[in-house]
Order: sequence, then C-alpha cells, then structure tokens
Amino acid sequence: MKRLLLLSSLLITTILTFAKEPNWLTERASETAYIGVGAASMTEPAWEQKAAENALADLAQQLSVLIETNSFIAKVEMNDSDKEYFSQTTKVSAKNLLDGHEIVGSYKDKKTNTYFVCYQLNKQTYMLNKANRENEIAEAGYAYLADAQKAQNEGDLFRALTLYEKGLTAVEPWLFLNLRLTREGQQVDVPNELYRGYISVFDGIQLTVEPTQLTLNDESINQDIRVHLTQGGVGVANMPLVASFEEGSGVITEKRKTDESGYAYFRLTAITGKTTTALIRFTLAREVMSGISASYRRLLSTQNWPETFCRIELAQNTAKTAYLHNAGCDLSALMKQLTAILGNNHFTITPDPDEAEIFIEVKNTVDYVGVVAGEIYNLNESHVNLHMKFYDNNTQQLLYTYDIQQLRVLSPEKNSIDQTMAQCMRELMKRVQKELPKQLILTTK
Repeated sequence: MKRLLLLSSLLITTILTFAKEPNWLTERASETAYIGVGAASMTEPAWEQKAAENALADLAQQLSVLIETNSFIAKVEMNDSDKEYFSQTTKVSAKNLLDGHEIVGSYKDKKTNTYFVCYQLNKQTYMLNKANRENEIAEAGYAYLADAQKAQNEGDLFRALTLYEKGLTAVEPWLFLNLRLTREGQQVDVPNELYRGYISVFDGIQLTVEPTQLTLNDESINQDIRVHLTQGGVGVANMPLVASFEEGSGVITEKRKTDESGYAYFRLTAITGKTTTALIRFTLAREVMSGISASYRRLLSTQNWPETFCRIELAQNTAKTAYLHNAGCDLSALMKQLTAILGNNHFTITPDPDEAEIFIEVKNTVDYVGVVAGEIYNLNESHVNLHMKFYDNNTQQLLYTYDIQQLRVLSPEKNSIDQTMAQCMRELMKRVQKELPKQLILTTK
C-alpha cells in the first residue's frame, strides 16, 4: 500500500511539473543566448513543425534588426515600398545565421489548445556565424565591385552594369549585416559602393559627331558620319547608337555599335523630300535602358541620355519632273496618293508626258482570296499587288522597279465592297509610305 501511495505521489508530481507554465513563455531575457518562441494551434495539421518554424522565425527577426542602424538600408534613401522589400528579404536570409541553435523546451496549453516551443541560440555562436557570413558575402560582393570598376574604367559600360547587378544580387539578401572590408588601408562599404557605382554607370557620358555640318550635292550624297561616345575622356565600347532625322527625311544607317575606341560610323545615302536641309540626331538606343534588369531598374534615376546633331545642306534641289501613267489600277484613289508621295520626294509631277524626265508606269490589282474565321467575326482576306516601273523618258531605259506582291489585308466580312477597298488602300499606303521614299533617290541620279 505504501509503495502504491508513493507511485501515485510521483505520478501526480510529474503531471503537475509537466503542466506548469515554463518561464521562457513570458520571460525571454538572457545574457548568454537569444530566445525564440513559436506557437501553433493543435487543431492545425503538423502543428509541432509549424510551431518550430515560428520559433526560428522569431529568432531570425531578432537577429535581422540587431545592427540595422549600421546597415546599407539605413544609409541609402529609399521609398517605403523598397525598404519593405529589402526588410522582407533580410528576414528570410537571417535564418541562415541560426546554425547551432538548441531547443529549450515545449509546452502544451490545454486551455487554449496551443502548442509552444522554445529555441535558443548562444550569442557567441551567433557572433561567430555572423562574422563568417559577413566576411564571405563582403568578399563576394567586393570581387564583383572590383571587376565592375575595372570594366567601367575601360569604357565597357554594359559589362560594368552587369557586374554591378551581380554584386548587388549577391549582397541584397544580407543588407542587415556589416558588409565592410579594408582594402589598401581604406574601409570599403561594399553594398554602398556597388549601389553608387550602379546608379552612376552612365554619368558623364558624352556624344560628339564629325562632321557637325555637311554640304552635299546629288553626286556626293554617300557620306560617312563618325560619332564618338566617351566617359571621362575614355571611349565607351560596344554601346548601340541610333540615328534619326530631327528635321527633313532621308536614308541613313539606323543603328551602329561603338568599337573599342568608342566610335560608330553611320552611312548617309539619301536625303529625301524636296527640302534642301536636314538635321540628323544621334543618341543611345532604347535597348540600353530596356536591357537593364527589372530588379534594379527602379533604383536608377531618370537618365538624360546624351545626344549630338549633324546638319545637312544640299547645294541644289535634285527634284526631277515625272509623269505617272495608269496602266490599270483596281484602287481608284491610288494615283492621287502616289502623286502626293512622289511630289514630296524629289519629283515634280507633270500632266504632260513629253515634259517629263522620268516616266512612271503604275499597275495595281486587288485579289479576293476568301473568308477567314476570326475570334469575334469572320474576315474577308484580300491580296493587294502594286508594280511601279521608272523609265528614263529620253532613252526609255528602265531605271528602277518597285513591287509589292500579295500584301495580305483582312476586313470584316460584313463590310461593303467600298469599305473593303478602302481598307486595302490604307494598308497599301502604309507600306508604300514606309518603303518608297527611301528608294526614290536611286531614280534621281
């Protein structure tokens, strides 16, 4: 009986001990360790695992803010959304500093049906983990920084941009750490230098053109124009530049990449239209900005891309008289439209074929192909053809042929014939306006 009473007493003591609320549930202060507590309802699936994850997240949250006042985030001006983005990233990364954590205990609160678990991480263990990770990440970021600065000094800005991005990607999850290194007696704040370098990649770039002005006649229209892209006096290599007509119109190489010395060469082959002046603008191609990673594009301030101009003066008007001959056109408004285009591009149109220097024969057909099923409604498919022949009216020599064959035009099946033909006319003129003026210079030589 005495033995039975003793066993019963021990059992009751054990139960009461187990049921007692642990101190760590309300008191987490410790001089030697960081304490993390997690909870989960015991009605949820995998509640023990969920509570453990919450406890580790609690530890990581404490670690991520320990030195935030000395971090990159505290020093760089950012809007609230960017700060929130980086803060969330660091909370995830801080979990990698929890190596060596130990479980303190667990507790089941039967009144609330809640399970609690407590982990601790020795402060010395944490400091050692942190120091090792700081050195590892800072070294990795600095390697990218050094390579990026070297590429930038050599004028390879795209490569520098890529290296800065890779460096920022490497350090971004660890911005709550102290990522400083000492190099050549100087302390380097790696994330800050990567950030400053990245946003200043294109600072100070300049474009110059040679020549700045050209005076041409119709025999000397083929000209090379040299554009130089520099930064701090150093040529910027492998950078796409584009040329466009700010005034007037013509034919010039649209895009060129700079060579190792920062030079790009554009070929001007035609000045179209009746104007005797033109202004050509040279600047960086749009793909420079579109090629930047979306992850960091938000960090770049709006860039004022450099530009330079070359003015063209024609010594004489190269317009020639021309006669348009309708050799059969299904589109009734075609001749009028072509007269306007030719009249604006090197030709004076005459109604008298005997006065013309150039005889232009025009043929046009519109072929109905059939009905095409559409997502909303059926469409009529037509093929439009255009044939233009340019002759020397004195020698009858064929100078040039311009053809558009089977231009596909779709119009709603419910459209009338007139509406369908009008649609064919619009689509044909879009193509002609884009192509023909650039070719007309060949017929005026």
